[in-house]
Amino acid sequence: MEESANTQLRDKTIAHSIYLQRYYGSTTKEITKLLEKVEVDLVAKLRSMDMNSEWSIARIDQQLQSIRAILNEGYTLAGKELISDMHDAAEYEQEWQIKAVNESTPVVLDMVAVAPVTLFAAVESKPLEGKLIKEWIDKLDQDSYTRIQDAVRMGLVEGQSYADVVKRITGTKALQYTDGVMALNKRQTQALVSTAMAHATNTARDEFYQENADLYKGVQWVSTLDQRTSSICQARDGKVYPLNTGIRPPAHFRCRSAMVPILKSWQALGLKNPSGRTRASMDGQVAQTETYQSWLKKKPAAFQDEVLGQERAKLFRDGTPLDRFVDDSGHTYTLEQLKKIEK
Repeated sequence: MEESANTQLRDKTIAHSIYLQRYYGSTTKEITKLLEKVEVDLVAKLRSMDMNSEWSIARIDQQLQSIRAILNEGYTLAGKELISDMHDAAEYEQEWQIKAVNESTPVVLDMVAVAPVTLFAAVESKPLEGKLIKEWIDKLDQDSYTRIQDAVRMGLVEGQSYADVVKRITGTKALQYTDGVMALNKRQTQALVSTAMAHATNTARDEFYQENADLYKGVQWVSTLDQRTSSICQARDGKVYPLNTGIRPPAHFRCRSAMVPILKSWQALGLKNPSGRTRASMDGQVAQTETYQSWLKKKPAAFQDEVLGQERAKLFRDGTPLDRFVDDSGHTYTLEQLKKIEK
């Protein structure tokens, strides 16, 4: 039985979303490395400060202004890098959408590409969780400094040694430096980067669908259903929304959900049924009940290995449900690697 164009497009979009997560991971790593260099300068500055219990809060805060400057410079640089990566992701997403539709339909559709400058403006002007991306960067910058300032102040009030104050900020070697203020700053930055990248690609999709509204009759929410999936995304999985209204991913930080476009039938588009073609018909219902797990079950073993990692993929094939482990092999792709894989 031939698959409908919408079924093919859904299949491609889910696989594409998995690969995008790898790309987001690569971007997160690069920006994390950038901020780690800033941390080196920051710790060096902290160790050079001449803090003692006789100092006033005002004097400590004055000393911390150099820390403030280091953080501000680092987050400004990270923000520029993130926005640049978001632009690249948005542009590639539109290219992928055009290619995916062309590969899935039995007729050549006349699609209109959104101008890059329009895509970029949409990515930067559409709020994420109520804030613009630049506002989130500013908030990370301010929150990071506030935590360091509070740690130093608390150490002063509690009469801690200077070495203990630094540990409060950097974390301890015994816990691999995961228990300090900087580790929390890093985790929040990583969450923002991955979510911002998802925001960019989903915004690009929405802009492209709107520009080609004559081809689509709606979009369908598809969630990755495993133990990390939020109750919000579980509830929205499979729901269909009009092109110009409704909610869109990311639903929250680190959201992995995506929207799948639903093409109109060739009759609705005023097209003749192509004759002598073996490619899929554009008619057919979009699957409403299939889950990410049932979808992944039908994929080749090599693809399952790529998504889950070999050991977990074997367990999955042997019957272990996805909610028993996280579906992330830890692989990351640069944008060039992503393009090569999906070519």
